[in-house]
Amino acid sequence: MASLELHKSGSYRIRFRFGGRQFYRSLETDDGKSAAAIKAQVEETLP
Repeated sequence: MASLELHKSGSYRIRFRFGGRQFYRSLETDDGKSAAAIKAQVEETLP
């Protein structure tokens, strides 16, 4: 499972757990639709 966060800079970040560790990654976009599409791809990839 992954979640999106809107960073104070205005860009989106994704947060997810993998292998028992939590990861944050910048999506380098400020568009909500693009961020949601990337989130869907990440959720498909994660086991």
